[in-house]
Amino acid sequence: MMEREFKDKHTYEIFLNYLGVSYAMINDYKIAFTHVKQASQIHYNNVCSNRIEVCDVYSNLGDICMKFLAEIHQQQQKYQSEK
Repeated sequence: MMEREFKDKHTYEIFLNYLGVSYAMINDYKIAFTHVKQASQIHYNNVCSNRIEVCDVYSNLGDICMKFLAEIHQQQQKYQSEK
């Protein structure tokens, strides 16, 4: 649905990347991961791989994954302490 609003895949990729970062900023890492992963897939399938944006997308994906893992670890510790 949203993809139709953009003129090309590159613009849509950038949008998804920033959308993912926005969700990460409000600590919604599951949705953030979904958007940034989709951006990386679009980039891999459609855009020249030697653009600087690939670094940005993969850097954001790594940051989001680390925050998501930290959140899971905190939940596990909380669960263990409640036992």
